[in-house]
Amino acid sequence: MEFPSMVNIHPMSAGNIFRYGIFLVWLNGCAIVSVLETPNTDESPIGEKAHADTEVTQLATFRSNPDSRPESNQPHANLWQQLTSEFSWNYPPDLATRNAIEHFKRHPRNLERAAERATPYLWFIADQLRQRKLPAELALLPMIESGYRGKAQSHRGAAGLWQFMPETGRKFGLRQTRWYDGRRDVVASTQAALDYLDQLIHRFNGDWLLAVAAYNCGPTKLRKMLNENSATNFWAIRADLPKETRHYVPRLLAAIEIVRDPIRNQINLPPIPNERVFTRLDLAGPIALDHLYNVAGWSEAAFAELNPAFNRNYTDPQGPYEILVPIHLERRVVNTLDKIPASQRVPTKVHLVESGDTLSEISVHYAVAISELKAINRLHGDLIKIGRELLIPIPRQNHHSPIYPGSEFKETKHVVKRGDSLWTIGRRYGANSTAIAKLNHIAVSSTLHPGQVLHIHSQRSTTHYSVMHGDSLWRIAREFGVTIEQLQAWNKISKHQVLQPGETLIVSHPSNIEND
Repeated sequence: MEFPSMVNIHPMSAGNIFRYGIFLVWLNGCAIVSVLETPNTDESPIGEKAHADTEVTQLATFRSNPDSRPESNQPHANLWQQLTSEFSWNYPPDLATRNAIEHFKRHPRNLERAAERATPYLWFIADQLRQRKLPAELALLPMIESGYRGKAQSHRGAAGLWQFMPETGRKFGLRQTRWYDGRRDVVASTQAALDYLDQLIHRFNGDWLLAVAAYNCGPTKLRKMLNENSATNFWAIRADLPKETRHYVPRLLAAIEIVRDPIRNQINLPPIPNERVFTRLDLAGPIALDHLYNVAGWSEAAFAELNPAFNRNYTDPQGPYEILVPIHLERRVVNTLDKIPASQRVPTKVHLVESGDTLSEISVHYAVAISELKAINRLHGDLIKIGRELLIPIPRQNHHSPIYPGSEFKETKHVVKRGDSLWTIGRRYGANSTAIAKLNHIAVSSTLHPGQVLHIHSQRSTTHYSVMHGDSLWRIAREFGVTIEQLQAWNKISKHQVLQPGETLIVSHPSNIEND
């Protein structure tokens, strides 16, 4: 990582040894999260098999008071200790919570990994909770939700540290485009999650267990369960809740209890310095992200850890243009940014629009999505004027680029038929009419004769498209100017098949479509 994640341990006094032991125990509690070892799951860290439904022995629900946190004149050097010093909840462990605690204790390595993944995010989240006077315990919620994975994606479509579903994310202002997913934006998603939790605690009259349960299964469903059971607390309706929610709250409470007393659980976790990790940097416009972090000497992994929201190697042409930068790299990145000329921020080439060109054909020809062509050229419709120069982003050969060519070019011989023109032939084969004329040593205005043989180099016969988060057949078909039925036929899939991120689809060139 590009930011400090460990604190050097020196010989300690007896008092320091005791405090460090407390810290280790606390860290133990974090193990909860790491059971989320598979990114594509929306299950909480503990496996469902570890929780048999058992009768709850205590039904009491306690209200928490954020203002009741112990006052501390001296902040702790270790963030975990600082966080626990601000805990304010007092929910006696019920049987389900004790079962969850035992599960976490049996998987200590999971907790260690989760705590390591929390390193770049935890200080910011704790600070935001403090500013809003929300319980510090909520800093452990991403452990249960995502295992503190910035790019976590569930099979149901939830994404990011806080696992927002697409609709809920949009409701709380998280933009989702082909370039950027606000649900995975560390700052934006944290602020949205706290907005949501703040709404929920007021909706459920100050009961944090109900608010947390509603965060998982939805407030409408939870309110319905309360009304149907004439109940006022979580434990009274727990048995009737969806399986995931039934164990969700006990897992969070178990995490809190372990963090409160980590020594007893014999788990060793890396300390996290109680200091700010990153700052926000305004790029003042679109840029090729790999160019920025490579020139700045910033590793791709470290960049992605703080900036998991970007779907592409470029910032969204429409913004946002902000990135998170480690504090110790801020000056270097700013200096690097100042040295990159505007003309080199987004590498492009120029396409001169000719008669018969369409955005769809240009899109396939250069393996660039129509929406990207529109954005970078500020087009509001599908019409393009002959003679206009269109900027074409140059794809970079890395995993950020979702589109890549199926073949460099295809050489074809075409026998001219009555009514053919260079324009109609170029359209058929996905080739530029000027290029056809040059290849065959004729003028663009030449009259073609039936039986005449033309050599044609079509740039690509097919395009391979790598599915991104939020994609659907309808959306991809619209991007490339083809039909859903054609996508189904080319890829042998059903209309209602759920696309998986990373899956590759074949998109045929217009020259092939005519023969389908």
